[in-house]
Amino acid sequence: MIRFINPNYHVILIHYPLALLGLGLIIELFAVLWPTSSIRIAARWMVVLGALATIPAAMSGLFAKYDIVQQIAGGAEGNWRDITVAAKMSAEQWKFLNQHVLFSSIGAGVASLAAIIYMGASPRWPDRISPPLMIMFMAAMGLMTYGAYNAGEAVYRTGFSTRSQVESDRLMSDWKHETKVADPEDKFSRRLEFYVDTLQAHIIGAGMVFALVAAAWGVTCQRSSQLRQPKAEDAPAARPVLARAATVWLLTLVAAVSVTAIGWYYFAHDLQTPLWKVKTVFDSEIYEPYKRDPANNSRTMAHFVLAVSIIVLALVLAPAARYAAGNRLLIGILGLVMIAAVAGQIVVGMLMLYDTDNGPLNRFNPAAPAATMGVAQGDGAGQILSGN
Repeated sequence: MIRFINPNYHVILIHYPLALLGLGLIIELFAVLWPTSSIRIAARWMVVLGALATIPAAMSGLFAKYDIVQQIAGGAEGNWRDITVAAKMSAEQWKFLNQHVLFSSIGAGVASLAAIIYMGASPRWPDRISPPLMIMFMAAMGLMTYGAYNAGEAVYRTGFSTRSQVESDRLMSDWKHETKVADPEDKFSRRLEFYVDTLQAHIIGAGMVFALVAAAWGVTCQRSSQLRQPKAEDAPAARPVLARAATVWLLTLVAAVSVTAIGWYYFAHDLQTPLWKVKTVFDSEIYEPYKRDPANNSRTMAHFVLAVSIIVLALVLAPAARYAAGNRLLIGILGLVMIAAVAGQIVVGMLMLYDTDNGPLNRFNPAAPAATMGVAQGDGAGQILSGN
């Protein structure tokens, strides 16, 4: 498989959170050198933006793990257990890959949580970063750095996710030839997947939505803190605003609708029914299979319901953040429901990506019997590894 950006967009996105968060923390740590300089304000912006950028970077990494392992497996289809067997990767490659995903994901989670607390805990922006939060940010940076080290070891020590120039040239030549002779509709689809890759775009876009959710909730909590300040301190000049909470929720809404549309295209573009006939496609491809066998056809239904829930919650939270930000109970409940919907969507999305659209919601499917895997395993190992 060949793309405009190879092997996937994760190779680009991983650098932004590490650079922003790392530089911001260094400046904040040495703030004694410039106690009144505006560079400290820039540093705190870098810390928050870097922490939030870890979310789409982590989502792109989860896609990259599946994508590369499947390519190493020679494009083997089926659930994750079957693909990992077909890939025939070494124990050292699995160790580096799994440690990269584990430590980077935990670091992203810690950084995002610290950013939400930092944005929401104080009515003044950009306030100093308290020692407990600084420890959280530093721990997140350390975890992600160790995760990056494992990624580098996987690539440069074991040749993981590398491809020879000859193989790359051959794949590009084949893609150009096949695209040139394709009919107009297929030509459009091939170019779209080459330059955009709709599944990858959907997953990275989902990560951006989740980052906006974190930012919007943090800003909403900040607004709530501002409204609880004594009247004497509530003059406009005394309460800097990070961003308007309602505006950020509206941006989240727009992003969620856009990402859902990309996901719908990926799901339905090759069906006989036109894309815009949403009810017809939903009934025939999602609802009816679920109705026949809920135990094995609930993933797509859950993914659709959670996507709609995130859109509806963003639509509700926008006016709530504008007119009811002082109601801590309401904002807290709505925010927790939104976080739960996001967490559920990540779980269901990863089950669908790694383990097919069919199966239970609480676990991976079992491996296929050995007799049925002969074709899938084949000689897949080494299709993308230049040295195997």
